[in-house]
Amino acid sequence: MFDPGTVLDAETQEVISRLSKQPVDNWDEEDVRRVSLQPKRIQSDSLPEKRSYGSDFPFANKGQLDGVHAEGRVNSAVISSAYGGFSNVWGAQIMPFSAAAFKGWPFDFSDLEEHYRTILRHIPFAGQSDDLEEWFPLIGSPEPLPPLAPRTQMVLANYDRHRDRVRSTGIT
Repeated sequence: MFDPGTVLDAETQEVISRLSKQPVDNWDEEDVRRVSLQPKRIQSDSLPEKRSYGSDFPFANKGQLDGVHAEGRVNSAVISSAYGGFSNVWGAQIMPFSAAAFKGWPFDFSDLEEHYRTILRHIPFAGQSDDLEEWFPLIGSPEPLPPLAPRTQMVLANYDRHRDRVRSTGIT
């Protein structure tokens, strides 16, 4: 396995450190601008990549995407090179690779499952059973999810109401 473990660049880390030691009223405008940079949309029909303190380091290809091919209109950055992965920009998501991700590898999901379980015994995590389990099994014993925001509850209720129709199109 290839784990580049890239991190936020030292210059940006210094800006964050500097800002954290000052009252907001004393923040330098250039420092704030630097850590607030937003991505530019690469394709008109896709979402821009989210930034971490203005940096795109979680999306940088350091070799982890070599041999990975995406089909259709999908984001090709499916594996992060960053230490902590995409949790640097999207929050703490701990999902195993899907069984399909191992196609062409010299080992499969079952060879890693016990290692996933060992890791999860040492870190707290929350989760619940849902449709994603078909591809990303819920491993271990998660804590319950925190209360969901009203908007999130609405989205999930709409999905539940239209679940069969949505799934019939291949969307999960």
